[in-house]
Amino acid sequence: MLDKTNLKNMRKNNQDEIFTIVVDEGDDINAQIEQLEHRILGIFKQDRYHLQVDMRHVKVAPKRMIVFLINATSQARRMGGDIKLKNLKPLVRNNLMTFTPKTFLSIEPSETYALYDFNEDVKIDVENDQEQGAEPSKKKKKKKGSQKNVSA
Repeated sequence: MLDKTNLKNMRKNNQDEIFTIVVDEGDDINAQIEQLEHRILGIFKQDRYHLQVDMRHVKVAPKRMIVFLINATSQARRMGGDIKLKNLKPLVRNNLMTFTPKTFLSIEPSETYALYDFNEDVKIDVENDQEQGAEPSKKKKKKKGSQKNVSA
C-alpha cells in the first residue's frame, strides 16, 4: 500500500525520467489513437508520469484523441508528472486550439430537455418554457436557437 511518503519518493525518483512516445506513421487515425492509448496507459502502469508525445506523424487530431490526451495529462499531473506534446503539424495544433468542451459535450438547459434527447417521454410547454414532468404525451421540442435568457 502506498502512503504519502512513499508516493512522494516515487514521484521524485520518476521525475528525471521522461519517456518519449512517437506516434506511428499511417493513415488510420483510429489505429494511431489506439496505439497512443495503449502506450501511455502502459507507461502509467509502470508508475511513470513524465511523458513527451511526438506527434510528427499525426495529420489530424479528432475529438477522441484530444479527450484522451486531456484525460491522460490530468492523470499524470495528479501523480506529479505531465505530458508534453511536440512536433505538432499546423492542422493538429488548430484542432487542439479550437477544441472546447461545448463541441464535445451535449449541454441542455434542463434535465427534461436531456431526457427528451434520449427519447424519454416528457412534456414541454414551449410557449411558457416550463417543464411539465415525464408524461407519455410529447409536445414538440423547443429549437436550440430559441432558448430564452433568464436574468436575475
